[in-house]
This record gives sequence, C-alpha cells and structure tokens, in this order.
Amino acid sequence: MQTADPLATHRGTHRLLLLFAPAADDARYLEQVRRLQGVEDALAERDLRVFHLFERGQGVAGSSEVFPETAQRLREAFSVAPEDFAAVLVGKDGTEKARYGAPVEPADLFGVIDQMPMQRQEMRERDGGA
Repeated sequence: MQTADPLATHRGTHRLLLLFAPAADDARYLEQVRRLQGVEDALAERDLRVFHLFERGQGVAGSSEVFPETAQRLREAFSVAPEDFAAVLVGKDGTEKARYGAPVEPADLFGVIDQMPMQRQEMRERDGGA
C-alpha cells in the first residue's frame, strides 16, 4: 500500500485504528492485538479497519502490505516517535478522533465511535430509521 495519501481510499467509507509500534514483537502492540481479538464483528459494524504500522518491518492493513515508507509517512503525519506505541482512531472524515499511548480496551474505542454523529446516524439507519 503506497500512495501519496495512504488513507485517502478509506475516507468517507471507513474509520481507522492506526496501531504504531517499533516492531511487531513490541509488548504493547501484542497486548493491543490481544484486546482486539474476538471483537471482529463489532469492528465491522463500526466500519473500523485496523492498520498495523511498524518502525522496523512490514506493516499490514487488512490483507494489504504497508510499505515501511508509508508507515514512516503516517508516523510523521500523526507525530508518533519511532520508539513509541500509539493507537490513533481516525474518523471517516480523515481526522484524528482519539489517541492512546497504551493499549486501549475495545469498549473505550467503541464508546468514542458510538458518540460520533455519523455513527449515530448509521446506527439509526441500521435499526430501521428509529
């Protein structure tokens, strides 16, 4: 995945959780991945895609590879130092909605998302317009 704006294809359609870590074996990153296990349906319901972005090594976004240069551009764009872990929630409008410097519970993420006006509208539409 290498484009001028690597998030552009998701704007308007997906929320993003950008997981930044020094490497795939970082304990904080592994804890975050563990916390996200088993909530795949809730992620999908909220149109949330997870990007795994590393300072060292190949990243992943869904089934696509994320090149190190792309991960570096995103790290710079979101002001994440190479040795830091960060989980950054990006809205469908492409702007940062929340940032966590430690692994975050899915319920906390969902709480932020579920208060977003666009998500509230989507939930009403799914519930039959009620």
